[in-house]
Formats: sequence, structure tokens, C-alpha cells
Amino acid sequence: MFKGLFKKLRCVFGRNSSRRNDAKPPHFGSVVVSTKAPANDEIEERVLIQVKYQGKPYWCLFKCPCGCRRVISLSLQENHEPHWELKVTESGIPSLSPSVWQTVGCLSHFWIEEGFVRWCTNTGQKPWIAEPEYYSKPRKNL
Repeated sequence: MFKGLFKKLRCVFGRNSSRRNDAKPPHFGSVVVSTKAPANDEIEERVLIQVKYQGKPYWCLFKCPCGCRRVISLSLQENHEPHWELKVTESGIPSLSPSVWQTVGCLSHFWIEEGFVRWCTNTGQKPWIAEPEYYSKPRKNL
């Protein structure tokens, strides 16, 4: 039960960025809701898209905040593993949990909290090397 909590605390308090500067605007200042997923080349920087089908959240899409321009697609469907939860404030600011950890490419590891990107100190490391107690190396398809 506490395994996930300890992981989040280690990530949040160990992040390598400074505390939020309230004078700086959030990276993701709003959520765009769509009924279908846009093509990757239609997704703009600093825009978080929530895809809903029949009123239910299905996907969350955005470009990686590290600047690599890779589109990140996360399932918001509870029957999928893994899946994420997107919370949106009354003013439209998103928070996403659990953290996002790219397993290929830039290997970014971060949280989105109230629109701000919170970087984890193990960003840039492969999850199965940085935290082998939680992650296994992916198997190659034969």
C-alpha cells in the first residue's frame, strides 16, 4: 500500500528542478477536450489534450516537456494497465498521476501538478536500472 506513496515522495522531493515560481506560468495552462485523437503532427507544444468518447476519458496526449517533441499518449481508461488519472481544476489547469517515465528516447521522468512539470532526479535513466525493485527490463518481441 505504501510502496507507491514512498515512490512518489522520493521522486517529488528528489526532483532536480527548483520549487514552483508562481510568477512563471504553468507549462500546461489548460486542457483541450476532443472526441478523437489528433495526428501527432497536429499536437502543439505545451498543450494537453484529453480524448473523451461518449463522455468518458480515454486518452491524454501531449508533447514531452523536455523538448524532444515526442508525443506522449497515456491511457485514462481504468481497465487498462497502466493507466493515469487526469484531474482538472475549475480554472482548467491539469494534474496527472502517477508520474510519466519515458522508457525510450529521452527517458524523461516527471509529474504534472497544477500544470507545472515536476522533474524527478532519475530523469534520463532507464526505469529498470534506476528502480529495479519496481520495473523490469522490457522483453524484446521475437
